[in-house]
Amino acid sequence: MNRGVNRSPIFVDDGDREYFSRLVGEYKEVCGARVYHWVWMGNHYHMLVEVAYENLRGIAGGIQQSYAQHHHARHGSSGVFWHGQFKSKPVKLRPYLGRFGRYIDRNVRGSDNACSAKNS
Repeated sequence: MNRGVNRSPIFVDDGDREYFSRLVGEYKEVCGARVYHWVWMGNHYHMLVEVAYENLRGIAGGIQQSYAQHHHARHGSSGVFWHGQFKSKPVKLRPYLGRFGRYIDRNVRGSDNACSAKNS
């Protein structure tokens, strides 16, 4: 999970969301990760990710750096993009997959500016 600095929008339009989704797919393959649930909100994102080699920093950091560069180039912006380092909590996947998946899916409700595994 991470959000834009000062809660600024990180996704301006569907093109931004599509690019972020492609990045997640590319990094997922390279890092041997599985993404179970995800939601891209206007100013933040959530993902439930299983990493094969305890390399969450590699996948999340790579996605965020690549996306920030893309966003700055596409929208003519510069400077700090993310609120800070991504936030993560290690969980035992099997007992908590459903619980955390529901939490992530609930973030979509009430938002007109969201894209998730359920509505994309």
